This record gives sequence, C-alpha cells and structure tokens, in this order.
Amino acid sequence: MARAPTLRKREIAFALAMGAVAAGGAALIIDGLGEESGDRREVRVVVSGRTSQEVAPFTKIATFGPHNVVITQGEGYSVRGQGSPAALARLEAVVEDGELFIRPKAGFRGGFGGPRAEAATYFITVPRLEGISLAGSGDVRIDRVRGGDFEAVIAGAGDLHIADLRVDDLEVSIVGAGSVEASGEADDTTISIGGSGTVRASALRSKDAAIRIGGSGDVALAVSEEAEVAIMGSGDVDIAGTTKCSVSRMGSGDVRCDDREF
Repeated sequence: MARAPTLRKREIAFALAMGAVAAGGAALIIDGLGEESGDRREVRVVVSGRTSQEVAPFTKIATFGPHNVVITQGEGYSVRGQGSPAALARLEAVVEDGELFIRPKAGFRGGFGGPRAEAATYFITVPRLEGISLAGSGDVRIDRVRGGDFEAVIAGAGDLHIADLRVDDLEVSIVGAGSVEASGEADDTTISIGGSGTVRASALRSKDAAIRIGGSGDVALAVSEEAEVAIMGSGDVDIAGTTKCSVSRMGSGDVRCDDREF
C-alpha cells in the first residue's frame, strides 16, 4: 500500500490548535515551529490567478487551515493560489519527499477572537493522486482519482468531496467532525471514524468493506459482497447492496445492511 499522507510536528501542532479554536474559540498562536529536513522545495504560487506555476512532482497533498483546495487530475504539476495578498502571505506551498504541503508559514500568528482572516483558495493539477490529508476546517474538492491505493485523512472539521473515484484499495480516516462525500468504485474500502465525522458514499460501490466507528460518526456505503462493522458509541452505518454483514456493537448505534437491521 502506498505511503500515507503524513502529519509532521508543525502540522500536528496546527491541527491541535485548530481543534482548540473549534472547541472553545481560543486564539491561535503558533511560533518557532522551525524547518523540516529532507527534500524540501518551495512552490512559487501565482497570486494573480491568471497562470499556474509548475512545481516539483508529488503524488500526495496535505493541507492545513481554513483555506479551500480544488484538485484536478491532468497533465503536469501546477499550483495556483487565489485570494488577497494578506491571505496568501500567511501560507506556504512546499513539496517535501513527493508530498505537497499547503500550510501556515513558520511564525504564523492568527487571532480568531476578532475578525477572521480571509481564507485563500488553491487550484492544483496533478497527474496521479495517492493520498490527501486535511487538518482544520477547509474544503477540498477532487474531480477524479484513479489508481491502486488511495488514502484520505481528516483531522478537524474539514470536508472532502470526490466526484469520481476508481481505485483498488480505499482508506478513509476521520478524527473530529470532518466529512467525506465520494462516488465511484473500489475493491476494498476501510473506514475509521473517531468522533462525529460522516462518510456519505452511497454512490460509491465497494466489493468489500471494513467500518469502525468510535463515537457518533455516520457512514453510508454501497457494498456488493461483504461488510465488517464495529461500532462503539452512537454511530450509525447504512450498507446498501448486501446482507452479508458481520457486526460488533457497543452502545446505541444502528447498523442496516439492505433489509437487515442489527
């Protein structure tokens, strides 16, 4: 399986801070995060929005913060930032070890007690995408995904939309209140939710699926063969297409496999 999108120290710190903001409205202050080692190439983002800058190759994308990302599968690699100069000045786009990071610059300070800073939008073109990682409250939209393995990781309240996904193995992990909406096909699908996240994938057909929920998360998925479901909490799972379900449940959660209820 392909290497999952990574969360390094500064990104983990940012995700935790964003969680604190969402929970209690506290100010976000991040400083002294330093630089990472490895192959690091900075992306020169075009602010005008008229042209896109070619960048080093990457197959994974990680985004951190409230900004929005639109990803298109196409020829070549490009990144275009759209927003006010102030919004874009707070962010950096860098390629490290084959992964594109869009994140606050080191020393970023943003106070959320007053007027909220304007969010930016990034438009990305990539020939092949193997993974997406989203920390914060941003919105990510992907037109299509093709390939063997694909992994989506959400930490926080972000939203991920995939219009057309066709892969062998799909892994979705949500920690928090994030959501995933996807259509397409997969041979095997693994979904893990910790918190109140949701996966709306009734238009995604998988041969087999393994679903694990800890909390109040909800999943809707189409499965043609077998599904394994484990719930601890009040989460709900709705499986369409098969009655072959193995269910383990602790709490008030409900599981439905076609016309069977557990």
